[in-house]
Amino acid sequence: MNMKTFKLISAFVIFITLVAFPQNEEKLFVVASYNVENLFDTINDPNIDDEQFLPSDSSKWNSEKYSVKLKNLAAVIDSMNNGWGPDILGLIEVENKAVIEDLVARLGNGKKYEIIHYDSPDGRGIDVALIYNKEFFSIARSEALEVVLPDKWPTRSILHAVLCDAKGIEFNFYVNHWPSRRGGEKSASARIAAASVLRTSIDKVLKEDPKAKL
Repeated sequence: MNMKTFKLISAFVIFITLVAFPQNEEKLFVVASYNVENLFDTINDPNIDDEQFLPSDSSKWNSEKYSVKLKNLAAVIDSMNNGWGPDILGLIEVENKAVIEDLVARLGNGKKYEIIHYDSPDGRGIDVALIYNKEFFSIARSEALEVVLPDKWPTRSILHAVLCDAKGIEFNFYVNHWPSRRGGEKSASARIAAASVLRTSIDKVLKEDPKAKL
């Protein structure tokens, strides 16, 4: 396997886990996290640096390419959980809520998903989001945790969502997309800043309920 092929494959790693419902009759729900790699629409947003994903750019990003990407992503998501799709899916590198709605509309696994999304301060408009099966869960509360880097450069927020099952039992989910390692060792402080925000939030949850499900 050459390095180009390895990078292509490694870029689409999907994390999936099974979580048991704390009920007498054991049930499982499937949780996954998917980096969808720059899921941008073709519309220019003057508030973010999205010029790379416009028909006028050298990438020639257009409606046809966007549609193909959505189709391929939907096929992967539908294939999870032995073809039943995940019950909860963290999405990384989405531009806005509209692209998530376009993606959900193309899913064919039969689940009815709700979307949790906040626009983050990231200069390129890259956000994280969560979709969940509303037949299993309801949203109790959610928040976007701001990450302030040492150099004050705007970066992605961390999404914290609390979902309830049918019995009202709460589950805390965090969707993270920390600063990259592109700067080498010098960039470590940026990831430490993101980790500190996450740790602070987790500690707060556990202080309120030491048995909280994270």
